[in-house]
Amino acid sequence: MKRRVLAALAFSIAAALGPVLAIRSSPRSSPAAETADALVLWVELDPAAARSAAPPALSQDALDRRSAAGIPLLEGDRPIPDSLIHAVAATGAAIRHVSRWLRAVSVATDSAGAQRLRALDFVRRIRPVGKLETTAAKGGGRRSGGIAAEEVGGPVRSIDIRPAFVQAFDSAYYGANWSALRQLGIPAVHSFGFTGSGVRIAILDTGFEPRHESLAGRRIFAARDFINGDVTVYDEPGEGGTDQEVHGTRVWSLLGASLPGTLVGVAPDAEFLLAKVDLEPGDSDVDEDRWVAAIEWADSLGARIVSSSLVYRFDFTDKAAYPLDALDGDQTPTTRAADAAARRGLLIVNAMGNDGPGAGSLSAPADADSIIAVGAVSALGQAAAFPDGASARGPTGDGRTKPELAARGVGLFVASSRADAAYDEDVAGTSYATPFISGAAALFMEAWPDLDAMAVRNALLLAGQQATPDNAIGRGRVAVDAAILAPLGIRDMREASIDLERNLTTLAPTFSWTTPQLQSAMRPVRFRIELALDPVFDNVIHTDTAREAFSLQLSQALRPAQAIWWRVIAEAQGGVRRVSPVSSPFTMPSWVRLISPAGNRVTFVNTQRPELSWAPLSAPPPVGPLVYDIEIFDVADGRLAQPAIRGTSEARVQVPQPLTPNNAYRWRVIAHTQIGTADTTESTAPFVVTSDQQPPATLLYQNFPNPFPRPDLGTLSTRIWFDLASPSPVELAVFDLRGRLVRRLIPADPSCGVVSLDPGQYGRLPPGAPPDPCILTAWDGTDQGGERVSRGVYVLRLRADDKVEYRRVVFLPE
Repeated sequence: MKRRVLAALAFSIAAALGPVLAIRSSPRSSPAAETADALVLWVELDPAAARSAAPPALSQDALDRRSAAGIPLLEGDRPIPDSLIHAVAATGAAIRHVSRWLRAVSVATDSAGAQRLRALDFVRRIRPVGKLETTAAKGGGRRSGGIAAEEVGGPVRSIDIRPAFVQAFDSAYYGANWSALRQLGIPAVHSFGFTGSGVRIAILDTGFEPRHESLAGRRIFAARDFINGDVTVYDEPGEGGTDQEVHGTRVWSLLGASLPGTLVGVAPDAEFLLAKVDLEPGDSDVDEDRWVAAIEWADSLGARIVSSSLVYRFDFTDKAAYPLDALDGDQTPTTRAADAAARRGLLIVNAMGNDGPGAGSLSAPADADSIIAVGAVSALGQAAAFPDGASARGPTGDGRTKPELAARGVGLFVASSRADAAYDEDVAGTSYATPFISGAAALFMEAWPDLDAMAVRNALLLAGQQATPDNAIGRGRVAVDAAILAPLGIRDMREASIDLERNLTTLAPTFSWTTPQLQSAMRPVRFRIELALDPVFDNVIHTDTAREAFSLQLSQALRPAQAIWWRVIAEAQGGVRRVSPVSSPFTMPSWVRLISPAGNRVTFVNTQRPELSWAPLSAPPPVGPLVYDIEIFDVADGRLAQPAIRGTSEARVQVPQPLTPNNAYRWRVIAHTQIGTADTTESTAPFVVTSDQQPPATLLYQNFPNPFPRPDLGTLSTRIWFDLASPSPVELAVFDLRGRLVRRLIPADPSCGVVSLDPGQYGRLPPGAPPDPCILTAWDGTDQGGERVSRGVYVLRLRADDKVEYRRVVFLPE
């Protein structure tokens, strides 16, 4: 009795929609009339001959959807002229399906009929549709030749459960699939009231059981059986196949079930178009043309999403499997139809298939470039493996990465069509990952009704767990709650006060970002900025928050670091988060740079009370102004050379007490902020105090000029400098290379006796100063008797302060 009520309801819907459900009434044979050995062919028509001026075969809902999205009518929206269809039928071919988009007709005929079709002048090409191998012929359940997830997860146990209703968005509310839904952010989205309402989803599958308790009350906008040519999508006696409803009911329940406490789908309040296109188990006929017909039907009724767990590549009996190079996004009928649907504003979500894990193991139409192909992952987010295969991989035949996204595809709990309150456990396959993504798209469309299909696709991909997609799981699981919160993500991240080498120039930098779209239902939104010493944020050094703002000035000075990464996390109510990409690293330099004495090289200063100066980073309030402590310590013992200078606000000070000459010192500046933090900058090289009266060491400098004389410079003699560190007798003389004395300079004359000098610098006589006759610090190239010496090399020797030093002198007179 219940079957009759459902059938009456289905036909009432068909009557109400009139010609929409039966888009055209072209000649068609029933499946029973097609013999087992019939050729099932695509008859592709010449586009010019198939052009039509008839009104588009679209419902008002479809026209309204196109108009709202700004999508114009296309040639494929108009029906193929009836004259061409009748001419095809006149060859004796049985019309199966007519594709407006492909400008093709699928037929069943024989060899002679195929020849008659080729003779028609408007026929462009004829090729097989593709018969799929039966279960009996394979000796077991097939993998993904006809559907993308058969019983690949091992034995499936059916159980009967009577739910206990729990009104909460938790594991008790969602039942066994709680963790799979939570990984996608579905419960959070439901908590904001987004459940798919107003979004029309077409499901292309094997059949459906609307009597199941978890699916009771779901809104079925329309239904169509593309196998038997009616509007009944559940099992009927005599239609062929057994357990026809199993796979489709499972898929539908993951998408649309609503039985709190037992099974709740992703988008339970969506409107559903149910298309029965695959004969299960073991389709001995073909699916490709039915799939194309179903997707055109879905478009004609205003669907926004098509969820398909069917794939086409392997297991054909009348043609070879599609080679990988045919899966280039442009060749197979289902792929071409998927792209045609995308051009018309539909979002196509299709399974990858279960023929992995080899590279390029995907099946059509997952290779289409404008859809979302879905892979399956485990509970840990890794590409799923099954007892007889794995989630299929990309790349496509033209090298594109596939899939786009992935969802849980193992260990799932689904409705069973075997009884109204029966459920199957531990089902697996990309078929069952697909409705999770389709439902996520429906929730997004409800939240952002004005965004078109490609914007929805882009937003979901942007919210994938992997920034860089791969051929195993694409971008991985999508955080649909994050996608809805900020569809375009967090963008245009910038740091103020960064120089060309990405060094901060201030202790209070401002970080800014944009979120071009924010979901109003999830506001207010708090933005949290995180800074870390690594790009994976294991070592976070600072966090700060801004409420409903898109910039933030740090209230705390950062410690110096060679590389700091940052990101922004948008946080809404209910734990919804959107994380920005990670920025390029910047450097936080020391808060001050030592200027004088230089901090990174040995410096000599000729005063015992030198001025110390440094350059601080900008430090606006509340971080600044900075206050400084300065310490000077002895390199030899590390102790402070004198009391520290405390609490100065100037970036220069004079050492208050004289420093000991000829001693090495280091210095440091401790910069304090107004909020209690500090940074110390210390010199890495010492500075040495020197003076004219007390040089740090006894030293003989190289004479100059050398060689000499230099008439061109007006210099006929060479000058000699030396420093004396302590009181000492001094001898300075010129020798030849054989060690013979040439000229004494100190003492210059024997009558001078021993010359003892005090510490100081010698040879730097200021202009006009009277010379000391006993001390000569220049040599004119003459010997002790005043005679000019020969050209050549001579040796200058200094004895003083228990040291002996030598320099070579080159005498080159003209």
